[in-house]
Amino acid sequence: MKTYLQAYDLWEVVNANKEPPLLRANPTIAQMQRHRVSRLRKDKLINVRRDLENLKIKETEIVKQYSDGIMTIVNNIRLLEDQFTDNRIVGKVIITFTVRYEYKISSLEDSRDLSIIYLSELINALYAQKQRRESR
Repeated sequence: MKTYLQAYDLWEVVNANKEPPLLRANPTIAQMQRHRVSRLRKDKLINVRRDLENLKIKETEIVKQYSDGIMTIVNNIRLLEDQFTDNRIVGKVIITFTVRYEYKISSLEDSRDLSIIYLSELINALYAQKQRRESR
């Protein structure tokens, strides 16, 4: 794929997260290719964001499995978009937990400021609470 994009002078558009120039009245083939890559990138970003919106933890799923899925989606979004902050991610992730995790989330809200917590801290805190509970 990299070689293909380099052949059409599109690798810099994908690699450096640049926007290709707008098409002129009589575009060249390379300009049309750059424009197509930009559109595909935006479409992919929309699909990955939809995956995050539709993400819900399953009743049989543990925090570790769920966090792996979250991190995959978040990394894909960050590859496509620079402006995806941790507090936005944490807000989305907290909503996706089921009632079974409600007591964990409420205890985290009491002990930490969830508006400035990182996703990795949230996952680690949930995992630590689970381990403490199992050790009792």
